[in-house]
Amino acid sequence: MFRIDYPFKKQILACGAKEHAGFCLTEKGRGYIINDLGNLDQHSAFEHYQCQIERFRKELKIKPKIIAHDLHPEYNSTKYAQSLSRKSKGLKCFPVQHHQAHIASCMGENRVDGKVIGVVFDGAGAGLDGNIWGGEFFAGDLQGFKRIAHLKYTSITGYSSSAARLFDAVWALVGLRGKVQYEGQGVTELEKIVNRSTHVANKIYEFAVEPDKDKFLINPQPIFQNIAEDLEKNISKSIISAAFHNTIIEIVRQLCHKIKRKEKIKDIILTGAVFQNKVLFNRLKNLLTCDGFEVITHRHFSCNDSNISFGQAVLADAK
Repeated sequence: MFRIDYPFKKQILACGAKEHAGFCLTEKGRGYIINDLGNLDQHSAFEHYQCQIERFRKELKIKPKIIAHDLHPEYNSTKYAQSLSRKSKGLKCFPVQHHQAHIASCMGENRVDGKVIGVVFDGAGAGLDGNIWGGEFFAGDLQGFKRIAHLKYTSITGYSSSAARLFDAVWALVGLRGKVQYEGQGVTELEKIVNRSTHVANKIYEFAVEPDKDKFLINPQPIFQNIAEDLEKNISKSIISAAFHNTIIEIVRQLCHKIKRKEKIKDIILTGAVFQNKVLFNRLKNLLTCDGFEVITHRHFSCNDSNISFGQAVLADAK
């Protein structure tokens, strides 16, 4: 169990997501987090998860009035939260959008109260529009976030906006793909082969950022056309991977500048499991800092789903 001091005002049980499962119990001035209980799709992990929640509720003598959970209706953590709410008089459900929980976790760890640009590059999470999200740009604070930009829903990414699915698609295109053995394998495998030579540091593929009403859409189609052309020229996979990373970094930089001008915000949160890719994360953080942004990152948790329950609790407490 990990204890974190935070100015919580309410007693909350936050149930986390599915992978890197965990939960957060809060009382005045602090939160208690249990992380990495496995994948809740596995029966044994889900049984252990439920036992741990009951154990620590009793040991800490916390009687939550709010139970926060993910938006995804098929997550066992969501079903558990809803079932517990039905059984317990006065226990109110508080659904939290997955990627907003990532942002709130980082804000809570760093005691950030003001407005931020939240860049969340992740695997998959239920979106407010019923689609699967995962390549998201938000602006706002703990009282609410606006979705400002995202990856366009295309067949390339399985009609989701997932950044991890974009990496998987590139991984497949360059011929690295074998049997998928774990979530985010495309992100990891492409990072491993990046050509770090200075002569490819500025190679960037074409991309399109398209205005769409009050948002920007990132169209990855030109990236794949450029990669296909490089493959025809027998350009090495390591150079292609480097150029792809450079392109993603440039997309984020350009969008952050657009959002900064529009929303007058200079603080940026980088979170989501894709940012476990250190080539992507370190280069992007350094360049955004050089651009004059204040880049805020996780202090106590990983950027993967192990931070979700704390973020859910932070948002539930703020409302």
